[in-house]
Amino acid sequence: LTALQEVASMTVLCSDKTGTLTTANITVMPDQIWTTGEFSAEECLILAAVASNKANVDDAIDSAVFRAMKTKFGADWEDQLRDYS
Repeated sequence: LTALQEVASMTVLCSDKTGTLTTANITVMPDQIWTTGEFSAEECLILAAVASNKANVDDAIDSAVFRAMKTKFGADWEDQLRDYS
């Protein structure tokens, strides 16, 4: 019953029907990040990197975030994290 109440109160449901998550082939597209409010798309990507674990190379989401950082900021991508960590 609790699970049904939780589902009923959701406003967004993300579902993976194509096998993307099961194959761990995730891509973060920095140029397609959309934000509202006080944070820019670049800040959103940087904060995602701060929240990710660089040592956890087997994690598909963390790896995708760090690949996106390298794509967006190049070789100096880690410099972007210094102001936030």
